[in-house]
Amino acid sequence: MNEDALAELAHNLKTPIAVIAGYAELLAHRDDAETRTTAASQISAAARRLTEEVNALLGIDGDVTALAHAENGAARRSSRPARVVLIDDDISVRRLLRMTLPPEDYEIAEAGDGDIALAIAEVQRPDLVLLDWRMPTVSGETVLTELKDRYPEIAVVVLTVEGDQRSRAGELGADAFLTKPFSPLELLRTVERLVANCAQQHVA
Repeated sequence: MNEDALAELAHNLKTPIAVIAGYAELLAHRDDAETRTTAASQISAAARRLTEEVNALLGIDGDVTALAHAENGAARRSSRPARVVLIDDDISVRRLLRMTLPPEDYEIAEAGDGDIALAIAEVQRPDLVLLDWRMPTVSGETVLTELKDRYPEIAVVVLTVEGDQRSRAGELGADAFLTKPFSPLELLRTVERLVANCAQQHVA
């Protein structure tokens, strides 16, 4: 199996794991009907997807880490909700990201590919972007390069970055990194810290 095939396999296996781990953590910290219902269906769907990937790998028919740690107690409060764009080709991951960010604090737009994401950024000028690194058609590397060239003030959190890819994203100006499967609560703290930093810079 060549390097590209291995990277694709890792992506296909880690994405459903990220969904399962993320919704499980939300269930442990939130006790409301919407979370319980959504989490149950999404965990089941992700488990089925993971089983299919493993079965295909075996020929059968039929680490949470973060480079950027948020400061304790960091919180964002401003006159308007922060604008955030979620960029991931997997809709289940986008649902998890959306559920992680409280709607009263964040105005969220979603994009399933890089071209749509760049178009949204041009119109909305978000405060922060959550960017999946490995996407079809337009890669996360290309999106990050374009974002930082056009709008260097936008904070970008890159997801699923490992090894050399993490170094490359850092060279291109990524503000934080989270590796799938990621902790939703750690992601929320990271987003809060970056948005608060942006708000302070605007005041200054």
